[in-house]
This record gives sequence, C-alpha cells and structure tokens, in this order.
Amino acid sequence: MRAATTVSFLRLEVKDEGIGIPRENYHKVFQRFYRGEAPLVQKEEGSGVGLYLARRIIEGHNGTISLDARRMTKEPGSVFVIQLPL
Repeated sequence: MRAATTVSFLRLEVKDEGIGIPRENYHKVFQRFYRGEAPLVQKEEGSGVGLYLARRIIEGHNGTISLDARRMTKEPGSVFVIQLPL
C-alpha cells in the first residue's frame, strides 16, 4: 500500500494478491453482485458486493475508487486507487 497527500486530497494505492481482473471486466468490478466468470472465482464463496460497498462508502465521503489499469500486469493481483478529499 502507498499513500500520498496533496493540497486537496489523500491518495491511497492498494495492491491485492488476487488472481487479477481481465481488462474486459474492469468496468464491471464495482457493480453490485458482479463476480468474475473465471473458474477460480466461481469456486470461491462470495456474493459480489465487496467492491460495490467499498465504492459506495468512499463516494459517501466524496471520494473515488478505481482500478489503475496502467499498473496491472500479467502477474496476479490488482491495483486500486482511492482518493479522498482532505
């Protein structure tokens, strides 16, 4: 995790150790009840609300959460960027 502050916001970058997210699904991951189609994802328990709730909570504080597509690689894991106003 990395954190940085500017005059107007706090920026957090979080890299998870999951299986990764295919580029074609980047726009879906923050939707309620969305779960990836990969067999590794489907065999795990979950309802697909974690990232949706994270987005709602962050937006409730006038912030944003997004995937950093530039830092996504072939390695497992995803990079999320959270920005919160100060």
